[in-house]
Amino acid sequence: MPQASPCGSPARPPLCAALDTREQPTPVVDSEHDHGLHIFARRLLAGVDNHVAPERAPTANGVAQLVLDAEPLRETLALREDDTTRRKKTHWELHSLAYMLLTTVDLLSVGYPDLDARVDEAIRERERARPFSESVAATMAAWSAEQRTRLAAELARQGEELPADVAAVLRTELDA
Repeated sequence: MPQASPCGSPARPPLCAALDTREQPTPVVDSEHDHGLHIFARRLLAGVDNHVAPERAPTANGVAQLVLDAEPLRETLALREDDTTRRKKTHWELHSLAYMLLTTVDLLSVGYPDLDARVDEAIRERERARPFSESVAATMAAWSAEQRTRLAAELARQGEELPADVAAVLRTELDA
């Protein structure tokens, strides 16, 4: 039987509480809310809950999945802290808690010497199961029309080309 998500359990990690606090609606629209960071942090927390249990050691494949799930969070944190790309105020408490989680994954991965091969295998398996562009399209389909419009405008301004299924989601949802 799968365990409850760490953010839904009574003994919630501090990162869950920080995410929940940041996601509370406020009378004024919170332009500092970073949906991507929150999504990646929650995904990694769910992975930890799936692959790590006090009564058993995680499998090498489970740790490989955690390492893969940690990378988008790590990149998002670095991007948000880079003075040349930062557009929003950095929420340092949230970032600090996310780094603690990333450090835990890093320390856990040290015990698995063949991890690189397993990560490569997990990447190949993910690509077979669901191409990245399909995952992006599914995520974007849940976004508000305003978010999709801003993304489409920014991509057009930069002259970026999207995979067909992602572009179709943008067009379909915006035309509707």
